[in-house]
Amino acid sequence: GRLTFVNAVTAAQTQDDNLDSPNDVLVSPDGQHVYLLSRRGRGVLAYDRDNTTGDLTLIQTVLNGENGDERIIQPQAMILSPDGQHLYVVNSNTDSVTVLSRNNTGELAFVELVQQAINGIDGLDGPSDVAVSPDGTQVFVVSVFGDSMAVFDRNPATGQLTQTQV
Repeated sequence: GRLTFVNAVTAAQTQDDNLDSPNDVLVSPDGQHVYLLSRRGRGVLAYDRDNTTGDLTLIQTVLNGENGDERIIQPQAMILSPDGQHLYVVNSNTDSVTVLSRNNTGELAFVELVQQAINGIDGLDGPSDVAVSPDGTQVFVVSVFGDSMAVFDRNPATGQLTQTQV
């Protein structure tokens, strides 16, 4: 149970403003990749993780505004599906959930944006946290301003969400 310092990755070291104000981090189920959520950088940074040394190497940044879209704005929290195939990011400023697929190299690709009041979606007013059921069939999003929890069925093949309850 003893902790040993391995390495630090900082915005100052990397001169990367996308690393500014990190507010969530997770490790892929296979232990090969680490994902960092940057609130001010408005995106997700993906790292390869060396299983021997623990060192991290940046492999991708998925940022708001890339390709003229706004898919990740003020990201609040994220979670990987139990199978490691999809990443779900809740965005407090746009009342939305960004769904990203994950390939075997750890890189992410956009799948869909599920947003409050679009296509009948409800219960995403100020989303603050997200969870996936252990069997990977449902996604739960709690929202601060809506005093609610939105429940979605998850398509395990595509990662897409269908709302079933608020």
